[in-house]
Amino acid sequence: MKNKIRKNYYLYAVTGIIIAVAVVIMFGFARVSKTLESNQAMVLTFRKFQQLNHNINESMLRSRSFLLETYDPLVANVEQAKALCSSVTSSNSSFMASDSEALTYAANSYCLLVNENLSLVEKFKSKNSILKNSVQYLPTLVKEFEHTPLEVKAQSLLSETLRYSANPTPELKLSILNKLDEKMSPAQNANKPRYTDWIQSLYFHVKLVMKSTEERSEIETEILSAKIDTALSAFEGIYQNVHEAEEKKLNLFYFGLCILCTAMGLAVFMAVRKLQTVIKKLNDFNENLENKVSSRTQELEEKQQMLLQSTKMSVIGELSSGIAHEINNPLALILLNAELTLNLVTATNDAKLNRPLETIIKSVERISKIVAGLRRFTRDSSHDLKTHVSLLQIVEDGLSLCAQKMKKNHIELKLNEPERELIAYCIPQQITQVLLNLLNNSVDAVLSQTQEPRWIQVEIAEKDLFLELSITDSGPGISPLHHPNIMQPYFTTKDPGKSLGLSLSISRGVIENHQGNLNYDAKSQHTRFVIRLPLSIENRKSA
Repeated sequence: MKNKIRKNYYLYAVTGIIIAVAVVIMFGFARVSKTLESNQAMVLTFRKFQQLNHNINESMLRSRSFLLETYDPLVANVEQAKALCSSVTSSNSSFMASDSEALTYAANSYCLLVNENLSLVEKFKSKNSILKNSVQYLPTLVKEFEHTPLEVKAQSLLSETLRYSANPTPELKLSILNKLDEKMSPAQNANKPRYTDWIQSLYFHVKLVMKSTEERSEIETEILSAKIDTALSAFEGIYQNVHEAEEKKLNLFYFGLCILCTAMGLAVFMAVRKLQTVIKKLNDFNENLENKVSSRTQELEEKQQMLLQSTKMSVIGELSSGIAHEINNPLALILLNAELTLNLVTATNDAKLNRPLETIIKSVERISKIVAGLRRFTRDSSHDLKTHVSLLQIVEDGLSLCAQKMKKNHIELKLNEPERELIAYCIPQQITQVLLNLLNNSVDAVLSQTQEPRWIQVEIAEKDLFLELSITDSGPGISPLHHPNIMQPYFTTKDPGKSLGLSLSISRGVIENHQGNLNYDAKSQHTRFVIRLPLSIENRKSA
């Protein structure tokens, strides 16, 4: 009885230790997670501040050159920086919850400069608008002096004034002032009443341009100064120091947690040592049982899939064989009689009957070719080995199975054959299935287009030790948003119920099993998929 009570107390103690350690671990992980999230948010915030500062400087330089019609980009960036500062310095911010006074001071100092920049931007807008109006008006005003004695002087003054507005220098300023005082001042031209108003207006606007340019330059210098960048660097540096101190505290916490876990591990080890033998036997038994169940389940699933595939292919194969037999017999009879008739007609030199008979023979041969392709395609290929086969033959088999569908829907089929016979080392039925999947997708895409012409192009080529089989169609194309997902299982852009979204995924798996790849050509002007298969030894020998 005493031993039982002692064991119960021991178990209670171990359980209590486990619960206490679990609570500490949960608290520690929650704190670590919060710290990491806060640090990531602040790093992102600093990057945003840097980007906004860059955008503000760029927008201001574009505005001073009158490249922007409005000041919206400049104001928007400053407002974003101000809003970001408000979120960082708000009382609800986890960043401001820090006990570091230096960090709080650095944040407030930086945000104060951001607010100052906002007022400077408003001043810049005012001065730049005044300058822009005068600069745009001056050429119109100078035109008034055409065909007058003052035309050359006015043109020279306009040129130097425009240069000064773009790049103010002391030399230009002195030159402009000299021209104003000596040649274009109202006092110097008082004896020319005809030009008095023009000269006064020109004198006023040139002076205004010079004044606005100088005031704008002072504001630009203030905004573009490195003061705000220095404040941001100091802000970020202080934050990094605070974060490193926080990391040191977390490292101490981890160290203490490791010691606690070690003590708990020793206690638990002592508690369960007597049960190790039983637990080991139980684990071994469970493991063996799980392995047997898993192995058996996998075998059953594989057999079920094999049985379903075998049954399906067997039924299709028998049906195809029966159909082929029923079709081939009358076809052979038709072909034989057509050839005999053609021989008789040829002997009589009756040209009117030659063409229809030749058409009958070609049609019979085409039907025989389609039937043969159907039999090859429906044969179970799950246990087939790779073989050397003409890639053109595979393409022709696939096209023969869907040519009627294209013809019915008025879709033009273009086949670009290679210059020489290209041999693929593959399982023909599987490559045919991939080709049919791509052709069916192309037909659906072409049928959805509203404009003519409708066409599908199949091209066979040799490139960089690979065989390339490409399928291109005139459909509306695939949205760039869908490019990363088109090969994913169950992804489809077709209407619900029309497709499971597996054809491209399965096709890619088949091609990859052949050491090739299936890719969507995003650079093509049309929708284009490319199958690449390794060049067979037969091709390399004949190359």
